[in-house]
Amino acid sequence: EYWKREAEETEERYKLRPELSAFTLARRRVYIVFDADHLKNQHVRQAEIRLAFMLHAAGADVFQFSIWALKEGKGIDDYLALKAGTDPAKQRKELASLLDRAVPFLDTLDEHDIPAVKKELHRIEIDPAQFAALAKVLAKRLGTTKRALGAYEYDEGAREESKAINIPPTAPPWEGEVKAA
Repeated sequence: EYWKREAEETEERYKLRPELSAFTLARRRVYIVFDADHLKNQHVRQAEIRLAFMLHAAGADVFQFSIWALKEGKGIDDYLALKAGTDPAKQRKELASLLDRAVPFLDTLDEHDIPAVKKELHRIEIDPAQFAALAKVLAKRLGTTKRALGAYEYDEGAREESKAINIPPTAPPWEGEVKAA
């Protein structure tokens, strides 16, 4: 699985596995390929949304690759077998065609996805500024408001560490240890 499973049993937020987060994903185009029943199977769609959001949080430009009709095959292997058989040249041609037709993942979302979007937006590990930016885009795309998607939920431990201290204007220079985030 592409996320850390421990998050399902705890309050921990989902994050990409170390094997995936080791890649530089910022500004990199990433294609996700789930089964074509993603619009009929709620579990597939929710997992797809979760992955897209985690990749987005890592800075990736996420594209939906599973754009064929379910009758053309459930998985990419079924689709390629139907369209190209076992001929590698035909399979490459079909894959190139799918790449050309891939769409930004966020463009695949609609009002039916609002419950999963809201749930997964709050379950992934994401910076508050990224959360606000993503929520703004999602709200516009889904025809709702940022408020309806919910506010960022701070990790209380991290919040305690980052509390501001009040320094009077006449304070002496700081001589203590400085912790950089």
